[in-house]
Amino acid sequence: RASSFVPDLPRLAIALYQFEKLLSLYLPDLANHFDTLGIRPNMYASEWFMTLFCYCFPLNTVEKIWDMFFVDGWHTIHVVGLAILHRAQGNLLKLEFDTCVPYLKRYPDVSCI
Repeated sequence: RASSFVPDLPRLAIALYQFEKLLSLYLPDLANHFDTLGIRPNMYASEWFMTLFCYCFPLNTVEKIWDMFFVDGWHTIHVVGLAILHRAQGNLLKLEFDTCVPYLKRYPDVSCI
């Protein structure tokens, strides 16, 4: 959709807002931890969403994500993002801001996909 690529990336802003709400709904402990640390999805998930996970996964995993994306749309991006956070939740809950954000940027464990 063209609106994803216009200045200010409104589709990305919407996707990140939705992701934050889904995180609160499905992973409330992690969402509370992120709130306490001042971590917002735009600090880690923008790269995931803008590149449809090409930034962080090997090609064979990206192909699976893209297959799901072309069938189910943006819903897939949220599901994959939540799967990453669910898988990492135990570690993330132990981290402080200065280690949590870098962990999120390098983390994705492909075994959750």
